[in-house]
Amino acid sequence: MRSVPPQTVLWRLSLVREFDVDENQLRRLAQPMLVIASAFDRLLPSLTEARRLVKILLNAQLVVLPNSGHACLLEQDINLYKIMQAENF
Repeated sequence: MRSVPPQTVLWRLSLVREFDVDENQLRRLAQPMLVIASAFDRLLPSLTEARRLVKILLNAQLVVLPNSGHACLLEQDINLYKIMQAENF
């Protein structure tokens, strides 16, 4: 976050605050979904949101990355393909 200009940070945070999807719309989604959350995201409440989504979505699985932070899919030890394979996606 230190390398991002303050205006960009504020803009990105406003996108998160203003994002709103009707839960009824989410409940209509029936395709299998893999929800991936980081246990140590110190920027956003990713795990809380992931758990909420899994309760709403009809066909969702949750994978928690126990040692990951906010940008988990950019971390060197994280392989999205392997995660998807392990979860039969």
